[in-house]
Amino acid sequence: MTTPKADEPKALRKADRRLLKPLADLQASADATVIQELWQTILERRASRPTASHSARLLAKGRTRMAQKLGEEVVECAIAALGLDRRETVLESADVIYHLVALWVDLGIQPQEIWNALTQRGDLLDGLPASVDASHHARHS
Repeated sequence: MTTPKADEPKALRKADRRLLKPLADLQASADATVIQELWQTILERRASRPTASHSARLLAKGRTRMAQKLGEEVVECAIAALGLDRRETVLESADVIYHLVALWVDLGIQPQEIWNALTQRGDLLDGLPASVDASHHARHS
């Protein structure tokens, strides 16, 4: 959550706190394991194909539509970020991750494969302490 600026009107600071509070609550109760849980849920929906499942309907539309939807969500996230709309950027980021994980399921990619690829990419880990990188490898290998 951003720190309120003294020059912002009180009403704006109050609105920010009201709108961002739900996001702060989510931050306190969630961590990266939610991606593994999301992957597992989408995998289960693919197998059972319940008609009420958004994931099952998305998977049924096929990879082309899934990739198109991911692209749409990435653009919406970028627009929110460019507009400096923190709340909308967080919400759109969640949509991006959901659609990306759905594509992983469709392609048979497990999250562990992504974590391994990230930790092998030195250019992405620039500035990350070696101890963090090593402990990540130990936990996820």
